[in-house]
Amino acid sequence: SSYSPEKQWTASVKVSQLIYDEMAQANVAVQKRLQESLAHEYAGVELDIIKLAADSYFNVLYAKTLVDIQKSNLHQTRTYLDLARVRESAGASGMTEVYRWEAQIAQNRVEVTRAEAQWRAAQMQFNRVLNRAQDELFRLTPVVSEEGKLCIGMPMLADYLKDPGR
Repeated sequence: SSYSPEKQWTASVKVSQLIYDEMAQANVAVQKRLQESLAHEYAGVELDIIKLAADSYFNVLYAKTLVDIQKSNLHQTRTYLDLARVRESAGASGMTEVYRWEAQIAQNRVEVTRAEAQWRAAQMQFNRVLNRAQDELFRLTPVVSEEGKLCIGMPMLADYLKDPGR
């Protein structure tokens, strides 16, 4: 062949350099996409945590509502017991009605205790999600916006929901 050894060597160096440059560019592109993928994965994890915190928040509100309902039931049952005692003392009814309402009060106390236990468990879960001490107290307030939508009354959680990228 008419090629001198110097030309062959130069041609092979150029090809090797071209392959190296393409591999370097491909590696950079792969690294960029990997970084983008990690950023998206991190954002997804943040959104999962925000959802978990919001769910925990609403569980606390729900449990507190149940406590209030059970306490209201207990209060109403006490009113009925008082009326049953008045009716019994006036001779309009017997002790059966009084015993019935006393038994209902006992059942209502059990329901209040059960609801309070669920409320404490929901509070502990919410503290766990927010990485706070289990027994740390907090006060949550449901707030309704001008549009009538339920908003979060806890500023830190509200900020997360407004801007998950923070």
